[in-house]
Amino acid sequence: MPRDPRGRNSPTPAAPPFRTLAKRFPVDDLADVLNEGVERRHPVMPDSRFDPDDAIDFTAYLKTVR
Repeated sequence: MPRDPRGRNSPTPAAPPFRTLAKRFPVDDLADVLNEGVERRHPVMPDSRFDPDDAIDFTAYLKTVR
């Protein structure tokens, strides 16, 4: 089960922590993917779509937590 930096278990083991997304996916390409929409990757993940400004802001945030 994935653990957070404080050693706690993830409440959703199938979901990768945000801090690992930059290692798993090219963050600079992520804004386009978020604009197009993300279909669920695990059972509790909702389908989602970001507007362009939110996608840019989210990818900038991910770059700070890698």
